[in-house]
Amino acid sequence: MALPFLNAAILIAASLFLGAALSRVSARTPLPLGALLLLSGFAISEVLVAAGLDTGFRWFHFRDLVFNVLVPILIFDTAYRLDLGKLREAGWLIGFASGPILLASLAAMAVLLFIAFDHPTGFPLITALAAAALFAAVDPSETQALMVEHKASNQIGIALQGESVMSDVLAVSLFTVFVYGMQSASGYLYSGVLGFTVALLVGAALGFVFGFLGRWLVLPCKGVEARAVGALAVAFAGYLFVEYLTSGSGIVATLICARLLRPHDLEDVEACASILAAAGWSAKVILFVIAGTTITTFMFTEQWLAMLIAIAIVVMLRLVLALVSIGCANLFASDKHSWRDGFTFALGGGRGAIALALALSVPLEFEAWYTLQSMTYGVVIASLIVQPLILRVWLARLA
Repeated sequence: MALPFLNAAILIAASLFLGAALSRVSARTPLPLGALLLLSGFAISEVLVAAGLDTGFRWFHFRDLVFNVLVPILIFDTAYRLDLGKLREAGWLIGFASGPILLASLAAMAVLLFIAFDHPTGFPLITALAAAALFAAVDPSETQALMVEHKASNQIGIALQGESVMSDVLAVSLFTVFVYGMQSASGYLYSGVLGFTVALLVGAALGFVFGFLGRWLVLPCKGVEARAVGALAVAFAGYLFVEYLTSGSGIVATLICARLLRPHDLEDVEACASILAAAGWSAKVILFVIAGTTITTFMFTEQWLAMLIAIAIVVMLRLVLALVSIGCANLFASDKHSWRDGFTFALGGGRGAIALALALSVPLEFEAWYTLQSMTYGVVIASLIVQPLILRVWLARLA
């Protein structure tokens, strides 16, 4: 059953209006826009439910809209705007934080969650691995302005941007593998690792195909608007083709398309990026509002312990990842970072849009789907409300 067009149009229009209105409010409060959108979506849904109104939205409607439309736009926008020249300055830190150290922290997170829940049948190890993948995606967008305001280390801000893109791709890819594992009765380890490898390789190969095709079709177009929208359209077509007609990863294909479809001229890149930023902002606003409408009071009354466990483990391992990554990067990089930079790096990387998107895509037939979503919402809410406040105090002390 498809999402009714009229309902979808109303949802999108209302979300964008709410985002525009709350952006003015967020400028006058310590709460970021994402937090205000989540809380507003929750409040609106509670009012509608109390009034006995049925909007016609169901979980599977949200999943299709989020995973097939919003996620590709978010990944493309973030990857397109990355300046690889600046990323090289923090290359070692990005490499460790989104590579081996991240994988090690995810393994530790899965083990700690499995032990903490102590329910091998209701919350098996494969579910713990899926939960860890949910929390792999880092979103520094809500803390970037704060870091600029307090003149935090420029390299730390750059490293957070690079880590965000890499961790998003890894999170979506790993989550897909672990969801497949929860659906498989046997032979999971071999087929999962093989499937993950094939997905990355196929996605990368077809990403290059669509990227070069887009360069031939889009870059010669006259007008910045045509080049920006055309690039997004090619990448979106590549995502759908790879995701649904092959065994590849549509996210990887989108990432590569975004890099190949950048114009040669720096002014063109900046002009196109400003147009695409509007699409990325719109996708994020819609996603936060949707997530807010799916939050229920039962999550806080029935799943509060699961939320607290997830928050504690995610925060602890984020700090460990940041400090270990800083230490490893200092062994190779010419510019050294202090332990204070490690705390800034830890506080600057919260969980946001991609984590919510993955939580909304958890199949409802899994026994622990409600627990996974509740845990994710708890971590994201803490990241959006508590983490920026702590970061503000921390940066003020460093100034």
